[in-house]
Amino acid sequence: MKRAVFCILAAVLIITAAASCTRKSDYEVFMEANEKTGKVEMGKLSMEISMNMDFNKEGLPEEAKKFLGLFEKFNLELNDEFNRKKEEGLKKVFLQTGEMGIDGKLYTRGKVGYVITPLIPKIVVVQGEELIHLNTGKFDKEDIPKLSDNSLEQLNRIWTALYSDENVSALEDIVMETPEGSVKAKKFVVKLTDEQLKPAIKKSMDVFMKDEQLINGMKNIMEGQSGEFHGFTVEEMLRQNISILDQATVNNFTQVAYIDRDNYVIDETVSMDITFHFTEPGMPNHYSFSMRIKRWDLNKEPKIYFPEVNEENSITLKQLSDEYPGVFDGMKGAEK
Repeated sequence: MKRAVFCILAAVLIITAAASCTRKSDYEVFMEANEKTGKVEMGKLSMEISMNMDFNKEGLPEEAKKFLGLFEKFNLELNDEFNRKKEEGLKKVFLQTGEMGIDGKLYTRGKVGYVITPLIPKIVVVQGEELIHLNTGKFDKEDIPKLSDNSLEQLNRIWTALYSDENVSALEDIVMETPEGSVKAKKFVVKLTDEQLKPAIKKSMDVFMKDEQLINGMKNIMEGQSGEFHGFTVEEMLRQNISILDQATVNNFTQVAYIDRDNYVIDETVSMDITFHFTEPGMPNHYSFSMRIKRWDLNKEPKIYFPEVNEENSITLKQLSDEYPGVFDGMKGAEK
């Protein structure tokens, strides 16, 4: 009898141990869901970003206070319908900074984009990666400040390494209301600390400084600002960002993700709060950031109705620069 009981208990323990070994941790489920979601080729998403920064304005002239006010609030709303298989998409964007608001639509088909905005009376046709060379009005695809593939891989490793079993946890199961209706999902929470984030940010800055492609593109941008950055190099700017980081404390970094039964991240928020320890007028005191992304109709082909484009209702970037030079005055840093 005793021998039979011990055998049963041993079998139960072995089965339990085996089950616990095969069960995925919250961290594994979270990372796999993020990877799977990142590979989705068709669907819809909405994104809202809000950034707020407070400055020490004590003793500053009114003109300086007004200038800093431009950077105190930033809001972005984006609605995106995408079909990467067909290389088609529609992005509806609303951007607000200070007292200025801009909205527009960007249709993409292959390597051609069509921009529609109330600021411009015609549809702007963008070919490939055209860029306005800020100091000449010329267009040069090589001047675009972008990261190399190697740098992107390094950054991915740096930030992926922050996630672990210790800071990723699954909470309750809930029913969420989405554009597709009610969806069952599990809530995941990630919390990162000041001690974890600062080294990652510094490593990222180091990647930026070693990326010649990015540095050269940023140099071209700065050179086009009519002397506004005279004597101030890209490398110096990045080093100063690291110095600023040493004078800051990350009070909070929280990421909340809702993962559905198909293992897709259908809703996520990221919030961050930073305090700066500067005492000089004109320097920031506090910074807050929040972002929310919703996803739906994943792996379903969106219906994108492209505008009719002809010679009469469209204009290229080059033509726009020639016909409406005032549009780019602010970008050229024209002296007032």
